Amino acid sequence: MIESMPSLSLWEGLKRRMALKYHSRPLEQYEWIHHCRTDESKLDVKLFVERRLLQVILLVRSEDQVTVEGVQYGPDDTEEAVQSQIWVQEQGGIRTYSILPLKPVDVTKISVRLGNARLAFEYQVQLIVEGSQYDDYWLIKDSEHLAASSRNLSAIKNLHEYERYTKKNPHVSYRLAVLYNLEGDLQRALDYSIRSVESGLAEQGVELYRGLCSKLPPPVPENIRALEKEAADWLTVGSAGTVVLNGEQSYRIGHSNTYLQVSKKVIHVRRVAAARMLRSLTFTFSDNRELLLYTFLYVLHKDGDVEKVSLDNFAVSDSREKNIFITVEGEREGNWILPDLVPGDVIVWEYHLLGRMERVADKSHFFCISTPFDSHEPTYHCLTEFMFPKEHSARFVAFERSVSLKYSESQEEERTVHRYEGYKYMPQKHTGFEYEENHLNPVISCSSADWTWQAVGDHIYSRNFGADNDGDTLPQPLADIVDKAAHESEALENCFYWIRDKLKYASLRSGNEQIGQGNRAQLIIESGTADCKDRAHLLALVCRQLGIPWQCVFVSAKHGMVVEELPADQFDHVFLRVKPEDQWVYLDPTNPQTPYGTPPSVYQGLQALVLDGKGSIITIPEDKPQRNLLEIHEVLDGVKDNWLEGYVDFMAHGHNSRLVNEYWKSMSLTIRDQRQAAQQVLGNYLPSCLITSFDKLADPATSSLFWVGARYKRCRLFSMGKDDSLVALIRWSVPSLPIGYWRVLQIERMFVFNFPVTVRFEVRLGQAIVDRLRSRSQISSLHNPICSVEETISREGDALTIRRQLQIMRKFVEEDHIHLVPKTMEHLESSTQLVLSLRA
Repeated sequence: MIESMPSLSLWEGLKRRMALKYHSRPLEQYEWIHHCRTDESKLDVKLFVERRLLQVILLVRSEDQVTVEGVQYGPDDTEEAVQSQIWVQEQGGIRTYSILPLKPVDVTKISVRLGNARLAFEYQVQLIVEGSQYDDYWLIKDSEHLAASSRNLSAIKNLHEYERYTKKNPHVSYRLAVLYNLEGDLQRALDYSIRSVESGLAEQGVELYRGLCSKLPPPVPENIRALEKEAADWLTVGSAGTVVLNGEQSYRIGHSNTYLQVSKKVIHVRRVAAARMLRSLTFTFSDNRELLLYTFLYVLHKDGDVEKVSLDNFAVSDSREKNIFITVEGEREGNWILPDLVPGDVIVWEYHLLGRMERVADKSHFFCISTPFDSHEPTYHCLTEFMFPKEHSARFVAFERSVSLKYSESQEEERTVHRYEGYKYMPQKHTGFEYEENHLNPVISCSSADWTWQAVGDHIYSRNFGADNDGDTLPQPLADIVDKAAHESEALENCFYWIRDKLKYASLRSGNEQIGQGNRAQLIIESGTADCKDRAHLLALVCRQLGIPWQCVFVSAKHGMVVEELPADQFDHVFLRVKPEDQWVYLDPTNPQTPYGTPPSVYQGLQALVLDGKGSIITIPEDKPQRNLLEIHEVLDGVKDNWLEGYVDFMAHGHNSRLVNEYWKSMSLTIRDQRQAAQQVLGNYLPSCLITSFDKLADPATSSLFWVGARYKRCRLFSMGKDDSLVALIRWSVPSLPIGYWRVLQIERMFVFNFPVTVRFEVRLGQAIVDRLRSRSQISSLHNPICSVEETISREGDALTIRRQLQIMRKFVEEDHIHLVPKTMEHLESSTQLVLSLRA
């Protein structure tokens, strides 16, 4: 049993019961009660098997002053008001309510309306039903007597007969797990322990599951060495330090609202450097949606010893890859700290997660995007399984991408098993693209939903904004901004910047309770915090006030892709597109690096769901290169102490402005001397310069322009040797262009820029330098679908001006133009430097 497994929060329904509300209740008057809940006004009793109800008896302490106002009955989740007689009797400090329906009622749910109910009070519930409806109950009671006399197989038979009535009783599933464990059938015991958790017996079921998993046999060294020998020839390919010999993952879809994910890996350590550097292994999950059930790690050492790594080496922390600007809550990371390794060691590890499925229209829907091969290390063999109950349908889309996955389907007891198997895969990576894992490598998507995109959009909209927002009004100070603006576009832009910069980002559970309320916007403003859906709600109210059309745009910030063939809730981030004039403008006030009028650069070129009345999948447009203009105007007017001297105007627009300004703010807080902070920021774009003074001329806090003017020393001159020539190397650096490391990228299939951009370099050489100028470097023009480069030269009096313009036309360069990348990058590299030869 995993006694030291870190305690994780379970979702609502698996959390510990509120003890003050449930002081006492006899649960086995006729069978185990599935659910008994109280709040200030209602008490619900839900049963597993439909019964013909004769009487309800409710007992409360008389000092609690609780009264019964009425009762409703119903099968499943429907309720019907049935006339009932209620008798009250008080004796010994206990008030007894006897509730008698005046006509026969078949029930699985009873709701008692209460008066004068307090948050905490003691009660008991007793139910009396027709005697002929006790057959299933006696099967349970008989199984208890049989188990007590060690007749486990007979007890198991009785409980399986009970399952003809219902399979949703967690106590029965739990007892079956215990009995199968006693009989040595570990797999069935595991299955039924999970079923008990799925049905609601969370704490006992999880504890039992972990204890059963601890009995699983350790890895067999002979089997691992046989796999290693089988892959030996392939292992000689490439220089990877580690190789995944076998990777397996399975998704077992439950009969209720959950699924079990089991992931296994066998990792072979090949090289000394890898053995030294491989210090930990991690996996990610969401503790609001997935419960960590079990994990283990073994090391099969080269000398044959099998080492079971202690759980003292395992910890759970916040995920390092967590994106705070999306609505995925509780991103967590399980970390295994590894012992010392040597080449030839093999790591065997496994983890189990119990996940919660999406519920829409009272139905559970499963959707996942799975990467069968390891996205970072070569994989010799992989197997991905999806196990659905036979009554469930499922659809699959596999993006195989340069490798063949073998699909098969089989029937196993109550389930249909879908398998995808593959061999010998070398991962594609290092494009600089955040979502390269899913866009370059094989991906399998699975969905049990049967929706349309419009239905998906309506569901997400209702979850994030409520069914109707007409009752909410625009709060202060946004209303003041709208009133003071000269025109609509100014009001919209000013409100965008206020929402983006004045509210701190936070996704609060208390905020979810405000969705759909008439004063939600005011509550957001008062709290000073907002997540993406809160900001989109405020911006939508601004648009409504201004009469500007708007639509919601949903993206998958976690996966960076949408499986268009499988309509399902694949999204975790929302922003708006608005139409102040004749075209749509994308506004995301969540990420502080996003300027007004453009979608976040990371989402440009990706697919999204837009709520346009029919639920359309669109491609988020990329910026025009002119949108993200970067201008560097230099005037070099003298030479002093072997340095060129002059001043520079540095101007950044669009996404460039936000990137520079965020870095500027960070350096201003880190470095006390503001001139040194300016040196640090401008030095990223102007290598080999020393800032002597500066002025900040425009701040992008409320615009899309960053502008700094500075006096500086530029590029120290160095001698060419025997002659009297001095050489000045003027270089520029543009962080959004992957110059300098593009040669190490694997660009066989895709190359990615951060965003389309226009860069303008202008160098004006004053008379003092022109008089000493012997020669200068020049570049040729380049025009292709990826980029254009141009140089122009002009004379104005005694000054010489050299201008260069670089334009990156697109964000994604894919197979049709990938062959142009080497020539393009080499040309860009030469275009970012200017060599001057001067007389000494």
